Amino acid sequence: MKEKSLKKMICILVVLSFLPPINIITIYNAKGYEKSNYLTVYREAESWDRSYDNLSGLNWNIFERTTFPAASNGYYTKQINGSDEGDYAEWDFTIYDSGNYRFLVRAWCNENGTNEVHLYWNDNLIDIRSFNSDTWNSWYWFDFPDENSVFLSSGIGTIKIISNESGLMELDNLLITDDPTFNPGYLHKGAEGSTTHDIGEKTEMAYYAPKYRKTQKKNMIVNE
Repeated sequence: MKEKSLKKMICILVVLSFLPPINIITIYNAKGYEKSNYLTVYREAESWDRSYDNLSGLNWNIFERTTFPAASNGYYTKQINGSDEGDYAEWDFTIYDSGNYRFLVRAWCNENGTNEVHLYWNDNLIDIRSFNSDTWNSWYWFDFPDENSVFLSSGIGTIKIISNESGLMELDNLLITDDPTFNPGYLHKGAEGSTTHDIGEKTEMAYYAPKYRKTQKKNMIVNE
């Protein structure tokens, strides 16, 4: 009986050795992406690549806020010593799919917020918003530009958020999407803990036997 099983196994291995080589497709588990017909990418604001506090000359600090309404992942970032004109933070990204995108920023909105928040993409001004409000004491998603999109070419790009006057910039989460109507709602925190730098799809060559050779485009698959 054992001899029969061994012969059977050898036959299977021989047959498999003559099959064309198959590329094993790896599924990306890219935290920060949401599944939909549109691309929606989140990134925690405290994962900035560069920041500057004008009064101290130092980087921004990271603060904890876990009570309602909580910050995404329990943390957010802001200037160290109050606020000043010229305070900024920057986040680097790689665009794999060029297209029309919107920028949304989840920021704390109250009477201490700055009136002039400038958002730049690669040193090009996208829009200006105010984080100052007498009626709000909560997180709010600010759309840059308001209800419009900006064409982004593939390659490396940088979001820069800078204050043009004194006032606080308390930033919790960034959202980049090609969905023209997406509205996350002020209680929606985004993909918590995401620090992704990638926007779009990655392309790689998948090789089979010569007659089956082709290029496969692989989507970034996301966390549930």
